[in-house]
Amino acid sequence: MNINNNCNLVLSDVYLYDIHKCHYTILKRLGYNLDLIDEYDKITRNIQIGYLMKNKQLTSMLRLITNSLVNEFIIRNNIKDDEIICRQYDGIIIIKPVALTNQYIDFDLRDIYEFMIISINYDNYIAINDKKKIIIKGVPNRNEYIDSFLYRVLNINFASKISIFKSMFNIKNDIIYSESPELFCIPNSDDKYSVILKRYGTIKISETIVDMLDVDEIDRYAYFEIYIKPFFDSIVKEYI
Repeated sequence: MNINNNCNLVLSDVYLYDIHKCHYTILKRLGYNLDLIDEYDKITRNIQIGYLMKNKQLTSMLRLITNSLVNEFIIRNNIKDDEIICRQYDGIIIIKPVALTNQYIDFDLRDIYEFMIISINYDNYIAINDKKKIIIKGVPNRNEYIDSFLYRVLNINFASKISIFKSMFNIKNDIIYSESPELFCIPNSDDKYSVILKRYGTIKISETIVDMLDVDEIDRYAYFEIYIKPFFDSIVKEYI
């Protein structure tokens, strides 16, 4: 993911286009036998193609073709550099809708983001689409509680500076004064949880320990700094 460092940090009505069933479509056009791959189940399809991509030459070829197809999409639709918000592996986020021109491989209008906030360092973003679904990209090591706070950031009332500051103040306080240890326990792949403590930094704990945690020992401000402040800084830069 490559976010345009010259674009606004807070945006509305942006459009995500990507290659239709990217690797599957490319392989099919190249004449590969895909009879044993489930075309319509995305998760299964990606797993099956993942096995094929253990072949490094095939992987390099797919990446090269994918990059070329996105470049072609930009050229065919006369998309200027300052209209590109984010260049992703198999797609692009832009500030305007385009007529989908005929190409060797089709692109889809995958999503419309009604509202989008890019972090102050341009390394991740959060958005809400036209179906009111939250999209979080580039923000690792989260849980459902963290996601709920990011959703609140997207739903800040931007009608006035007073309402912006009030919403930001409430979100920050709800994190740094939270008495819920579950908010601060980030699940790991090994069935344990990571938590940031004031004295010991990040440690791993088992699920049985979560309810025994003393929240006063948790570095609650660190969670605000990691997950929320990069988006607050963007809001301040754009609106204050």
